[in-house]
Amino acid sequence: VVIGVIFLFLLVTVLVLSNALKTLKNSKEETVEGSSIKEILSFSKNGMYYGALFVILVYLFFYEVFNFETTVYFVLIIAFLLVSYGIIKKSLNSLTEEGATIDSVLVNDQVLHYDNNSGLGFLTQAVSIEDEDAILMDHEYDGIKELDNILPPWWVWLFYASIAWAVLYWGIYHTFEIWPLQEEAYEIEMAESEISVYNYKKANNLLISADNVIFLTEETDLSAGKVIYDGTCMVCHLEDGEGSVGPNLTDKYWLYGGTAGDLFTSISEGRPNGMPQHESKFNGKQIQQILSYIKSLKYKEGKSPEGEIME
Repeated sequence: VVIGVIFLFLLVTVLVLSNALKTLKNSKEETVEGSSIKEILSFSKNGMYYGALFVILVYLFFYEVFNFETTVYFVLIIAFLLVSYGIIKKSLNSLTEEGATIDSVLVNDQVLHYDNNSGLGFLTQAVSIEDEDAILMDHEYDGIKELDNILPPWWVWLFYASIAWAVLYWGIYHTFEIWPLQEEAYEIEMAESEISVYNYKKANNLLISADNVIFLTEETDLSAGKVIYDGTCMVCHLEDGEGSVGPNLTDKYWLYGGTAGDLFTSISEGRPNGMPQHESKFNGKQIQQILSYIKSLKYKEGKSPEGEIME
């Protein structure tokens, strides 16, 4: 996102500058062709030194504070900015009187002028219309003639850059193994994700399940369980657990088992015949507190026994 925003900003800047400088050049005003543009170039030259110092200091800061990958991204962004700066500076320079004298290209051993009205002619070096007769090829298709322009410098630079990137990529990923390949990176991310999920569950009391739940005996846990019971379970099992719509929770008879794991499953997932699930309402710790409070209830005669007896 940052690189995209910077790229759009620089693109607009280049377009605005090229259009403005084209207009200024065509005006033939001495102050524009001479001192004004030279002052801009002079300022840019001085700014280059300060900019280089700033880049070095910020790079050292990033290298010390952040990791290697962040530093690489930072350096790539700085490189992109420097290249853009070079293009803008060369565009400005090519529109001065001195720069205009070198706006030429060698094609078929001929020195020809290229079109530089926008100040960006050095990127394509396409021969100007006035000199196109010198590079017309001897074949024609349906009235369309072909020009023998050289390969655009921007394309050649990109080609060389792709070769350099291939070597750099091979060194980083295969030779020196600075960064992992995709499969290894995936495995690393999955391991990190598992740790993050574990930490999240631990922080939110989600690690308690039917397989590892136990009955709690601390008074604070039992009190917390009673509060939840009174607000959720009492409507079906009554205040003392003697049962109404739901079964009696104080006797030794259980429809779906009376172990801590059985009770955890009954509360969290629900049971047939009217027992709703509560895992969407309460976390593992709260469910453990509820079942611990139920376990602490003293026997009270109420609804007839249901299920099998369990000691």
